[in-house]
Amino acid sequence: MSGIGDRPEMPEVETVVRELVASGLPGLKLTEMRVLWPKIVMGDEPEWFANKLSNQNLQRIGRRGKHILFYFSEDLVSVHLRMTGQFEFCDKDSSVLRHQHVLMDFEDGRQLRYKDTRKFGRFMRLQSENDLELGPEAWDMDLNALALKDILGRGLRAIKATLLDQSRISGLGNIYVDESLFYAGIHPQRPTESLSLSELELLLTAMRKALNIGLNNLGTTLGTGEANFYSVNGRAGRNQDSLMVFRRTGLPCFVCSSPVVKITVAQRSTHFCGVCQK
Repeated sequence: MSGIGDRPEMPEVETVVRELVASGLPGLKLTEMRVLWPKIVMGDEPEWFANKLSNQNLQRIGRRGKHILFYFSEDLVSVHLRMTGQFEFCDKDSSVLRHQHVLMDFEDGRQLRYKDTRKFGRFMRLQSENDLELGPEAWDMDLNALALKDILGRGLRAIKATLLDQSRISGLGNIYVDESLFYAGIHPQRPTESLSLSELELLLTAMRKALNIGLNNLGTTLGTGEANFYSVNGRAGRNQDSLMVFRRTGLPCFVCSSPVVKITVAQRSTHFCGVCQK
């Protein structure tokens, strides 16, 4: 599961987690769960999965990489939103809409629904977080340039492709990799092994900066299409107004005024400044 899907990325998923925690769900009993689209559940028969979780207490909600983690009294469940997954609170007596695929009733009378227009999201029980096979996060405070060099490895693969690999660094996708490389002044096609320790130190600082800006802006919502990020109950993020290069093709770089360039790296649209990034 570690390499699937760019969106949403760490700031968006962390925003959803914080909003779910703030809603008061942790500590409540899940009285009933219903799965209306069977393929949403991976690894278990959907009816068995729903019955297994029903009547368990939701002890806490966390995150690892791009995965939301629901820690129940007996089971750990990962939810990967992928492109269009959203959570929303609804009146349990209200009509179930077309794209609402999972219904979760809690003991306080609220119903949390999982909505997914494209049905790419997945629920899966885990034995532990290690089942996700994810690398460390850029936010990990014990991560330094030397450790990052070891994690990224040696090779001619472009640094952008390496950073998209969730088994190496988890949580980054297309948006925040482009933004991180801009802040670090590193060209996205640079071979990973060509980066010096000083450049890796800049990159680590840049990744943390890009992610923190995204989180402080409550995530990135690009346009109004169905594949854009929306947090709990459809709230949009505002980080799109703070992007330095992503989807700014042809517009002047905020630092040097040269036009932002768009190319393809690792089959992803990639945006950078050809002057500022070497």
